[in-house]
This record gives sequence, C-alpha cells and structure tokens, in this order.
Amino acid sequence: MLTYNQLINIIIDSSTLNTKGIERGIETEIKQVLFQPKPLKVITGIRRCGKSFILKRLYKQLIESNIPNENILFLNFEDDRLVNYLTVDELRNIYQLFITHSKANQPIYLFLDEIQNIDSWEKFVRTIYDSTENHIYITGSNAHLLSKEFSSTLGGRLLEYKLYPFSFPEMLELHKVPFQTIFQRVKNKSKINKFLDEYMNYGGLSEVFKLPKEAKIIYRKSLIDKIIINDIVTRYNLESVELLQNILNFLETNTGNLISYRKIANVAKSNENTIEQYISYLQNAFVVEKLKKFSWKTKSVFDRSKKFYFIDNLFCKYADIEDQLENICYLHLLRKYGNKNIFLGRDDKAKEVDFVVKKEDGSLLAIQVCYELHDDNLKREMSSLVLFNKHINYPENKYQIVNMYNKTTKKIPQNIELVNLIDFLLVDKA
Repeated sequence: MLTYNQLINIIIDSSTLNTKGIERGIETEIKQVLFQPKPLKVITGIRRCGKSFILKRLYKQLIESNIPNENILFLNFEDDRLVNYLTVDELRNIYQLFITHSKANQPIYLFLDEIQNIDSWEKFVRTIYDSTENHIYITGSNAHLLSKEFSSTLGGRLLEYKLYPFSFPEMLELHKVPFQTIFQRVKNKSKINKFLDEYMNYGGLSEVFKLPKEAKIIYRKSLIDKIIINDIVTRYNLESVELLQNILNFLETNTGNLISYRKIANVAKSNENTIEQYISYLQNAFVVEKLKKFSWKTKSVFDRSKKFYFIDNLFCKYADIEDQLENICYLHLLRKYGNKNIFLGRDDKAKEVDFVVKKEDGSLLAIQVCYELHDDNLKREMSSLVLFNKHINYPENKYQIVNMYNKTTKKIPQNIELVNLIDFLLVDKA
C-alpha cells in the first residue's frame, strides 16, 4: 500500500509542467467547463500528442484558482511507481487514502492519465461519478476507451475531446512565427516554408520539433515500437509482431492509395480477416484512419474500396512526396470536419477525387491534391472534378485543386479554385 508521502511525490511529478507550450483548442474548450463537476471529461488521442500536457496546464490553472493541492489527485498510470497498483481495487485504495487528507467543503478533482492501463477502470469511474460531485478527467490512447456499455450507462453524461498532433498553424504558433495576415505570411515566407518541410517529413508531435534529424528517426522508431508492443501486441495478445509491422510498412508506402484487405493479405502472406483485424488495432491506437468510398453516380458510400491515412506525417515519412502532401491535407480536413464526413470519390471507370467532404449545410467540397501543377497534368487533375460536377451539380458545391507549386499557364474553369498548400492550411480555404 502506498503511503501518503509516496502518493504526494507521484502527484507532484505527474503534474509538473516542464515546458510552457501553447494553449490548444481543446484546452480552451475544457476551460469553459473546468469548474463544472458534470459531465465526465475525456481526452483521447495517440501517444505523445499532448494529452498529459493539457492536464498539467489545467492542474496549474486550478492551483492558481485557489483549489488546494490536497484536493487534486493527479495520477499518470504510465508511472513505474504505480506498476503494482494497476487494478481497480488498488485504485480505490489510493482514492480513499487521498480523500482522507483532502480539505472538506472544497471541490475534489481526479486527473486519471492513460487510464486504459487499468482493467475495468470503468467500474471505479462510474461509482465515483454516480456517488460524488467530484470533477473527473481521464485520458487514454485507445479509441475503444469508451466502451458502448460505459457510455450508455452514463447516458451521454460525458464530454469527449479528441486531441490530434499539432496542426501546422499550431506548429508555427509554438515557434512564434506570425502567419495570420498576408503581410506576415509574405514577410515570414522562408520560415514558413522551412517549417512546412519539417512538418511534411516529421509531422506534428511536439517532442520531435527540437530534435536533430538523426534523433527524429530514432524517436519515430521508438514510438512505433511502443505503440505496437504496448498498445497493440500486449493488449490484444497477438502472436505475430512481424505481421503487424509488415502491415504498417505496407500502409506507409501506400498512403492515400486505393487498396483492399485482399491485396495486403497477398503481400503479407496472411488472410483478409486477419489483415482487417490487425488494421482495426492500428485504428484503435490512433495510428491510421480509414477513408470510405463515395460514389458520385449513386451518391452512396461503400466500404469495400478504401484508403488509409496516418494520424501524423511522422508515420508516413517514407511515403512518396505526393502521398505525404495528401496525408497533410487529410489531417487538416479531419480536424475541421471529422472522419465521418470525409470520403474518397471514385466512379466505376476509376475516375477519382482525392477527398469529398460533406459540409454541415449539405453541400459538398471536392478536392484534388497535386504536388506540382503544370500544363501537362492540369487536364488530368481537373477531369475528375469536372465529371463530379456533372453528376452532382449543386450550386453550393466547391471544387479545389490543392497544390504545393502551381506552374500552369492555362485558363482554369471558373468553378475550380487553385489553392496553394500554405493557404489551404493557414487561411482556412477548405
């Protein structure tokens, strides 16, 4: 059993901020309900995307708001000092020890970081939620953190915040590069281009930003190993680490390409069911995202044809530059519209639109992504958008070709907009 002094040391170490950072969108949203005990607040996202950092900043604000330290239980279940206490019974014991020293008539906050490391944690949280007015914040690195049973039992009494790695605007803000006005973007063009190249190759996990190039590669490998071993192989008792690694490698070299489980099974020497199951584990660990097919002729969605994108460009560093660019565009759309509203467009003659977005007003946004647009490939890039417009010709629809470099001299149809990648990411052109 932990002593109270040992628990205090764990809380201090878990809650200490080592860097300043920036206030991200999710933090701003949570602060609006920081002093409301209900509903339960949940932050989910891939490892090292900043979930713990946000909890630490919220902890700091509570202290500055005169909430006593004794009333904030901050536990990071990745802490090796808690390795022998990762059960519901031990968690209850820690909680009882904590509240016996808490100040009466003051709110109590529970910050439970990476709670998926405790089996059946839902039982503890549900009991505390139903029997007290405690403020409960939990984080987890698994998409199935909130089981259907748990969510239905709470009757929707929870707020889930999905945290992604840094967006490109957040990366620039962190490095104090102004970009909000066109004057700032012109003035800081070389800096913005430099950071865009970094973002394209190494993504938006903030721990990577200050590392030298060689260390970034090492970091990438260690993170992938951590996710594969800890979050997937161990959790799901998988037999083949090699198969999972082969699938991940295949998805990386085929980022944004139309693929089937059968094709992956043939390459990996496995079967379709196993491939589908293993990829679902990668999805649950927030590594990859699946995009379904939207048929513009039938205006329907199909699951058979699909593309996969990565939650951060660090994981597709060895993909083609076109695919890396497409992955960045997907992540921008994901943050704005959510995965359920983004599709790949394709007809029965293999004419393809990279992204079809269903907007809130019912209109569609069709996007082609091209690294370098020039006179030789302009017709090809436009043809799918023109065909899409032919079958779904709503006046509210928008058509864009997002590009890194525009070298075309030809006239563009009035309803198709050419958008530079930097404007797409920074000026909110989507």
